[in-house]
Amino acid sequence: MGHSARPKNVSYLMTALGDALTEQSADVDVEAGLAATSDAL
Repeated sequence: MGHSARPKNVSYLMTALGDALTEQSADVDVEAGLAATSDAL
């Protein structure tokens, strides 16, 4: 899938998404999402 699908880049994307959702006061568990991403990679 190329360079953009590397684990480090996926983690960066998930972190940025979590930051954006937190900034918008979304009711999401960012830490759980990052942990799940780490487990999947």
